Amino acid sequence: MVLTFMASAVAAEPRRAVASPLPTCGLGTHLEFVVLDANRDGYPESDAAWQCVGHSLSFYGRSYFTACPDPLGFCVTGYVFLRASEVLSAPAVTPTPHRRAVREPRIFFLDADGDGYGGGEPIIVYSGPILSRWVLHGGDCNDANPLVHDWQPSLLPDCNGNGIAESDQPQTICVGDGEPFTWTDSSGSHTAVRYRYVEGNFWIPASSARRKADGALLLETPCSSPH
Repeated sequence: MVLTFMASAVAAEPRRAVASPLPTCGLGTHLEFVVLDANRDGYPESDAAWQCVGHSLSFYGRSYFTACPDPLGFCVTGYVFLRASEVLSAPAVTPTPHRRAVREPRIFFLDADGDGYGGGEPIIVYSGPILSRWVLHGGDCNDANPLVHDWQPSLLPDCNGNGIAESDQPQTICVGDGEPFTWTDSSGSHTAVRYRYVEGNFWIPASSARRKADGALLLETPCSSPH
């Protein structure tokens, strides 16, 4: 279960608009990830790509679409585009310039905030270059904040990053990459890890938080800047 902290300590995370990398379709059309299969034999004749398509046709259990690139929704070709996820797994004959062997599928995720981790539903790509902003790493817990991408359990707030927690209640938080930090006390120099949350704010694993001589957590008054 993901816990949240007190509302008084929560600040809105930065958001920014992200332009879609996909084409905009006209009236009565929609986007599909397709390959060209003009003879409808199930084998691709082009790399996979996003296309604006119209009506569909089922042919031997496979989904074919008309191409509709016109912004008014006019469809200019027949049922020649095959849904990429439905291409046959191996070519019936040796590949030629008009028939391409199917490559191993790759799974990509849209990376809206540009941090290298994607969120939302994946797409399957069988061949060809991937569009910009699509990445192989999914599971971004907040794809609107480029500083965070992964859930980490048992974290304590440490807003100034000095290793001293402001609470003794561990929480599961969406954070960025861990980074080492060092502090020195009467017992010597210590190195631990902290996780970035928003710019200038951190969370630390409960096991890495600074402690008193008796092993109890060393706590300080919450920072004036919220977590």
